[in-house]
Amino acid sequence: MASRNLPDHELLQRCREGNTRAFDLLFERYFNKLNLFALKYIRQQSITEELIMDLMLKVWEKKDNFQEEGSLGPYLFKALKNSMIDYFRKRSSLQLPFVS
Repeated sequence: MASRNLPDHELLQRCREGNTRAFDLLFERYFNKLNLFALKYIRQQSITEELIMDLMLKVWEKKDNFQEEGSLGPYLFKALKNSMIDYFRKRSSLQLPFVS
């Protein structure tokens, strides 16, 4: 079976073994879907890309502790949604006038 067709949990297992190609495949599998989702709410490509890159970096950094057995997709979308909420919170707090 070509590694491109492997299910997410098997690619994650390969990531745990240090296989960067497996991580690249996960990234390719989800980047466009995550980007389209984020662009519906954040209409700036550079910001959506940054949020997704940060998310995927966290997946790589925590690959040894990641316990996802099925598809990685639901986790990624939920984590991206939380990142977008944080982004909007930070942005709105920066726009509030200073009150002493």
